[in-house]
Amino acid sequence: MIAVEHAVDVYLGLGSNRDPGRHIAAGFRALREAFGEIDASPVYVSPAVGFDGADFLNAAARICTDWPVGRLKAWLTALENAHGRDRSQPKFSDRSLDIDILLHGQKVGQFDGLTLPRDEILEHAHVLKPLADIAPDLRHPVTGRTIAEHWRQFQGDRSLRPVDAEGGSAPSG
Repeated sequence: MIAVEHAVDVYLGLGSNRDPGRHIAAGFRALREAFGEIDASPVYVSPAVGFDGADFLNAAARICTDWPVGRLKAWLTALENAHGRDRSQPKFSDRSLDIDILLHGQKVGQFDGLTLPRDEILEHAHVLKPLADIAPDLRHPVTGRTIAEHWRQFQGDRSLRPVDAEGGSAPSG
């Protein structure tokens, strides 16, 4: 018998620093087309992390799906590729569209090559703040604390500024 997953809330992190307004808006559109209603966070401008590059636009989205991690990961990879993602570049480099699975239900551990929940949730403001905007009362499956608590106690760089990316505007510079 084949195991069937029940629909769960999945939280995604979106990022782009190459024509970012267009790519973030396109990412949200593609998620809505594939999964119906989504919760989308505000979009924030943040500095590049791990390399000297243009500022990023970052956001988070909640979808509800019964897709297992591997299927969703493959679909997101195809979406990134369709938007010009260059996988020959170093890990820390410019991105046209980057969509990461942050949380997949309450899964903890290794799933189809991904460690869930993603460590970046608690390490970077550009991941934690948008997630706190759409899921403040969600409990982190490892720490047991809410995402809002983690944001309040976040000690890292909070260099974020909101921007209207869904409307297509992008930061200058």
